[in-house]
Amino acid sequence: FVDAHYHLGLSYYRKAKFGQAITSLKRTLELLPRDLDVWIKLGMAYYKKGDFGQAVKAYQEAIKIEPNNIEVLNNLGMAYDELSRFAEAIAVYQFALNIHPDHPQIQSNLSIAEDLKSGRYSLKAYRHYRRGHDYLSGNQLERATAEWKLAISESSTYAQAYLSLAEAYFNSHQYQTAIGFYQVAQRLSPNDASIAYNLGNAHLRSRHFKQSVRAYQQAIKIDHQMTHAYANMGNALFELKLYGEAISAYQQALQLDPSLDITRSHIKVAKEIDAKLYTFNAYQLWRSGSNSFNQGNVTDAIKEWEAAVKDSPRYAQAYESLGWVYLNTEDYSKAIEAYQIALEIQPNLQAKQHFNFARELKAEKYSFHSFQLWNKGRQLIAADKLDQAIKLLEQSIQESPNFPEAYNTLAWIYADKLSRNLDEAEKLARKAALIRPEAAFICDTLSWVLYKQERYVEAAETAEKAIELDPNQAEHFYHASLAYLKNRQKEEALDNLKKAVTLENRFGQIAQQEVAFANLHATPEFQQILKNRK
Repeated sequence: FVDAHYHLGLSYYRKAKFGQAITSLKRTLELLPRDLDVWIKLGMAYYKKGDFGQAVKAYQEAIKIEPNNIEVLNNLGMAYDELSRFAEAIAVYQFALNIHPDHPQIQSNLSIAEDLKSGRYSLKAYRHYRRGHDYLSGNQLERATAEWKLAISESSTYAQAYLSLAEAYFNSHQYQTAIGFYQVAQRLSPNDASIAYNLGNAHLRSRHFKQSVRAYQQAIKIDHQMTHAYANMGNALFELKLYGEAISAYQQALQLDPSLDITRSHIKVAKEIDAKLYTFNAYQLWRSGSNSFNQGNVTDAIKEWEAAVKDSPRYAQAYESLGWVYLNTEDYSKAIEAYQIALEIQPNLQAKQHFNFARELKAEKYSFHSFQLWNKGRQLIAADKLDQAIKLLEQSIQESPNFPEAYNTLAWIYADKLSRNLDEAEKLARKAALIRPEAAFICDTLSWVLYKQERYVEAAETAEKAIELDPNQAEHFYHASLAYLKNRQKEEALDNLKKAVTLENRFGQIAQQEVAFANLHATPEFQQILKNRK
């Protein structure tokens, strides 16, 4: 019978029949007067019904059973808030934080109780504000914004209500309306860096670039470590064609977070436009074409990329994009032509690989379908759907046994992502190398497989072969450094790590997190490598 009363009470609670839930839970407590969970549920039912005095009594009984229960303390504080007993609420929250100092919900509730006690906004306004977030959680945006506006009408200096409205309108792409609410929130909380940053984002989306720069500058003035404020300020300065200032902002962001590859690519673009390798207009055409392509509009993408290379005939990235779309529409002759021009202007590993795809597909060395299976497999790897990726790669190999990239990618999954099936990974990598012996990236995969097999001497030798084939790939040097380290060849390990970091400074951060390098982290040689990062 006890269970029946309890579960009936829970069922009523879920159906928002709080009076009936209270009756069932009280009957449960007649039989189990020391049951903590039942007292908590009873307090919650009273709270939802709006009987905050009885909620306090239920939570106080729960506290007698378990004085340090964080959930009960938090709920008791909220019930005190509703009774305008703010000093008692603050005391309860502070007691809870002594037990769990980093609890975000209790930290937030303590701040709210202090605001209510000081009169920054009224309890009625807070109720509207909280109800607005309840509606937002239920995807009822209009009702949510109506509640926040009621909160503002009740307490005109309620900064969080303005901020909630601003965020809601921003997320609905109503940027101009969002800007107005962010500006009020900023006036009310002038030392909040996040408000200034979000205001900058709203201006940026509205293409108010000068205003966005000012907002980001304000955010950075408040918080010098706000990485994304520097990065987005760089974007705004770039749109204003202030390339030197944009590069400086991007570099500040990278100093704070070297893993921001997108920011690194933005620096490259800004430098290239500043050096007049192509025009800002050509870049805009390329970017528009990329958006069209991502939306499945291939025809418009081709038109915009062709317009970009007409505007700037030395624009390698636009030729690469054309090459990729021609490759995927099986127009191999045009793909070969586009990639040849791109490689003449700006040689790089990816363009060379895609150029080879176009030539080999034209020569029917493997089928276009097997190429598609491989490409879809790569996309699944990026989405961390490895089992599905493996199946597609196996199908690609079965359909075209002479397609080296499928063997190589499957070997890489086993070695890098899964660290299993290493014997099979070695067979796959060696098969890929047999088909395409001059491919540095395949040698690198084989080196990594050998490293995972703890065959460190062979791993180092194979990594050196990859470096010989292509000395411009940082990953080859990094894998060599790890193999040498395991061989206890410290000097060779650090020399290769230095070269990896010189080519791509993200490998410095990777090495800092690598357990194999842990014993070297504090050494002067390792620290000097980090200092020499670009």
